[in-house]
Amino acid sequence: MLSTTEGIVLKTLKFKESSLIVTCFTKGFGKQTYLVRGVLKAKKSGLKAAHFQLLNLVQMVVNQNDKGHLNSIKELKIYYHYQGIPQNFIKQSLLMFLPEFLNEAIRDEYPNEELYEYIENGLKYLDQSDQVVDFHLVFLMNLSKYIGCYPKGTHIEEPFFNLENGEFTPRVDRFTNLTIEQTVLFRKLYELNFQDLDKVHFSGNQREELLKILIKYYSLHLNGFREPKSMTILKTLFR
Repeated sequence: MLSTTEGIVLKTLKFKESSLIVTCFTKGFGKQTYLVRGVLKAKKSGLKAAHFQLLNLVQMVVNQNDKGHLNSIKELKIYYHYQGIPQNFIKQSLLMFLPEFLNEAIRDEYPNEELYEYIENGLKYLDQSDQVVDFHLVFLMNLSKYIGCYPKGTHIEEPFFNLENGEFTPRVDRFTNLTIEQTVLFRKLYELNFQDLDKVHFSGNQREELLKILIKYYSLHLNGFREPKSMTILKTLFR
């Protein structure tokens, strides 16, 4: 059945000589995989390989098949064209890390419009903003609201944060708690939104520490979550 939906490109994989298998997080159907035949040899009108660059925001006419069969894309157009990202090396680097992270974090094949709109608005903010060195940290922290593992907002003044329980606590547990110093840093990030990025800046060491904490936090709350390979790029970039 043909349906129209917006989507965000998360992953592409070459299939045979001329085709792609494309993973998208769609507004209408959740996370979906599509087989795009012949796109690597397309010369004229229709679908082109450039349409499937990572994190492209696209509108698609798709054929949603029954379970067990790959879906296909009949028509596609980019509905938001990035202007700032192609001109900024930091933003380009984040577009290598974020799709890998999102592909690991998003699991569900059902619609989640709030999650879709959060990601879409975040990408537009990244494209348009001048203050982006801490963007990925704020983005990942607030993403957890829509994934279902956002830290509990109670007792935020407590000296420790328990990664496994997702809460601030007065109790010492060296296996699952952040240290007092780490908790201070985590609490600061917890209280930030995109609008705060021009006011607060973490040091290179703090960014690296917070990213490690966030990756560990997601790995504890999402079964089978794997550390993105592109983390090494961010460690080098933001030191």
